[in-house]
Amino acid sequence: MISNNAAVRDLFFRLFNLLGLLGLLRLKKYGTTTVLCFHRVTNEKSESWPALSPEVFAEIIGYLKKYYEIISLDDFFHTSKKSRNVLITFDDGYDDFFYYSLPILKQNKIPAVLSIVTNSIESENYIWTQRLNKILEEIKDIKNFQFKHKETGIQLNSSEIINIEQYSVKIFLELLKLKPTMIISFINELENSLPKSVEHTKMLNWEQINECLNSNVYIASHTHTHFNLALMQDVKLIEEELVNSKNIIKEKTGFDTQCLSFPNGMYNGSVISIAQNIGYKYLLAIGEKNNKHGITNDIIYRQLIEHKCYYENIFKIENFHNLVKQII
Repeated sequence: MISNNAAVRDLFFRLFNLLGLLGLLRLKKYGTTTVLCFHRVTNEKSESWPALSPEVFAEIIGYLKKYYEIISLDDFFHTSKKSRNVLITFDDGYDDFFYYSLPILKQNKIPAVLSIVTNSIESENYIWTQRLNKILEEIKDIKNFQFKHKETGIQLNSSEIINIEQYSVKIFLELLKLKPTMIISFINELENSLPKSVEHTKMLNWEQINECLNSNVYIASHTHTHFNLALMQDVKLIEEELVNSKNIIKEKTGFDTQCLSFPNGMYNGSVISIAQNIGYKYLLAIGEKNNKHGITNDIIYRQLIEHKCYYENIFKIENFHNLVKQII
C-alpha cells in the first residue's frame, strides 16, 4: 500500500518514462560509475522509515542488469572510461539483508558491498538511528504522551505527530548534532519512559555475515558504534571507531576490509586522513554525484535509494532529482 502522495508521484514518473526521459538521462552516464546506497529491503512495515519492498528491489536489479555493467568494489578504480557502471552498496547490516536482498543478488550473480556496525552484531547495542525510529513509532500511538530531555531540552509530544516519517527525520536531525553520550542519554531516557518495551530491528550475526562474504558480498566497516565521526574532536576516539571495527571484522571473518562507509554520510578532512592512514582505501559517503572514470577522489559518492516506488527510484538512479535541484 502506498500513500496518495506517493501514488501521484509514481504516476508522474511513469509518464516521464513514457516520454523517453530515462533514455536521454542515461546518455550522460557513459564514463561514470553510479554508486547506490540501500538500507532495508523487507516486507516489514515501518512507518518512521519505510523499507524498500523485495519486489521493487528485484525490479531495480532487473533495470540495472539491462542498462549497466554492475561492478564489484575491487573493480571500482579499474573501469573502462567508455563504460556505464553501477556499484550496489548496503548500510547498517540489518538481518533482513540476509533473507531478502542476498537471495536476489545471488540469483542474479551480482556483487555488492555491505557495511556493518560491529558493536551491533550479536548484541543489543542497536544502532541509535533505528532505535529512535522504533521508539517514535510506539510513541505515535500513545495518547497525550509528552517527554522532555533535561540535558538537551529536546521535547516530544505525541499530539504533534501527524506524519511519523517527517517527525522522525526532525528528531534525528536534532540529535545528529549532539555528542554520542548525549544521544544515548536521550534515547535511553525516552525508551525508559514508555509503558512497554520496544521490539528493535534485528541485526545480522557473524554466521550470516560470513555467508554473505562467501556470496560475493564485500564486507565493509560502518564504524564500531555508528556515531557522527565529524563531531568527534578527539583523534583517539575516531581511531578507536575505525580500528576496532576493522579488527573485529578481520577476527570474525578473516577478511581485512579496506572499505569504510561514513555513518549518516558525515565526515571531514581529518576523518578522511585518519581513515586512510588506518588502511581504508574506499571511503563511501552520500552525494548525488556521478563518480567519473579516471579521476581518483578521496570520496566515493553514493545515491540514497529510499523511495517506495520503482519508477521514482530509477529516475533518481539516472540523476533526475539532482538535475531538478540544480535547475530550481
